[in-house]
Amino acid sequence: LGDYAAAEDWQQRALAAYRAQQSPRQVAHVLESLALNDRRRQRDDAARAKLEEAWNVFAEQRAARDQLRVATHLARLDAELGRDAAAVVWIARALELGAGLNQAPTLALLLAQARTQAARGEASPARQALRAKLAVDDGSAIADRVEAWRFLAQASEHDGDAARAVADLKASQAATVEQATRTQNERIAQWQVRLDV
Repeated sequence: LGDYAAAEDWQQRALAAYRAQQSPRQVAHVLESLALNDRRRQRDDAARAKLEEAWNVFAEQRAARDQLRVATHLARLDAELGRDAAAVVWIARALELGAGLNQAPTLALLLAQARTQAARGEASPARQALRAKLAVDDGSAIADRVEAWRFLAQASEHDGDAARAVADLKASQAATVEQATRTQNERIAQWQVRLDV
């Protein structure tokens, strides 16, 4: 319901309970949730620390799918903050894990990779992969699609490709409208929950 402070309180209670039960994998899941809550509240250093702790636990548990998800979170965080060297490390780990699980890179991971390649002034095969991923509706989160189209529009403008920049911007606007509609529907559902309570 958007009450991140209350959410953190309940997550901290869950974390304490799982630590008391000595359930390391559940501890890692709660740490991941706490980290995502921190990101929404722009507490990026706290988010990174929790994600790294979750990564270590999942690694000890040999939970490759969980590791892949956390590596993607960390790659994205570092890419968005311009910490390119760290982002490259997490991207490589995520790609390796994904290959082992026979999973294609997610939109979020491709976006982190494209951001990092652009920041380092490298050729960007990830940007082409990002376009290909956006061309198919694979169930990626709408927020990721909006962010990806915005990145592509800026990259196209930077490259001097005005026609593509305009097309990317139009796609970004269409995704933004879809996101706004979903957000409105979620808010209506949230108020319904409050009224029911």
